[in-house]
Amino acid sequence: MPSPDPRPLPLFDAAIGVVLKPLSVAKVSNFLPAAKAELLFMLAGIAFFAGFVYLTFFRLKDIPFIVKAYLFFYTVLMMNWPFYDPRFWVPVLPLVAVVLVQYLASVKRIWMVAVGIYFLLGAAAVGYQTYTSLNREVFARTQANGVYRSEYETFFYGRPREGTERPADPNIVNILRRYDR
Repeated sequence: MPSPDPRPLPLFDAAIGVVLKPLSVAKVSNFLPAAKAELLFMLAGIAFFAGFVYLTFFRLKDIPFIVKAYLFFYTVLMMNWPFYDPRFWVPVLPLVAVVLVQYLASVKRIWMVAVGIYFLLGAAAVGYQTYTSLNREVFARTQANGVYRSEYETFFYGRPREGTERPADPNIVNILRRYDR
């Protein structure tokens, strides 16, 4: 379960930036100081959200009212949600894509190419996520940044593999067994 977020508006945090970019704050933190990486993702989230609100509610007049209402109330719900997790934005991503494509159909071709490249990068990110999810060895090493590596290796192979730094927590292994059905 996601951890509660003590900040008043978790919408304007890294959540939107993580959903919208095929990167993560953890990966960018390897190249930038952590505070700057979080600021970068927060600013990307705010900029995208402001642009999306402008397009949806002010610029594009032919979006049906029901879609606008759904997006508005879903955003209000997420702003008040006590947990911080980017996956909660997944249900609105198809609507976001449709609004962007509808807008880009009326602008120059260069923007269409840029959006096409962006979506290809997103497809590559989905491919990588699928690879790390289906390959047990990679999954154990990368899931939760390797925090539960020994538990996943014990669950998959019966014992932690060589090079694992600590023994597996039997409670976590039991949870994995219980819910792997």
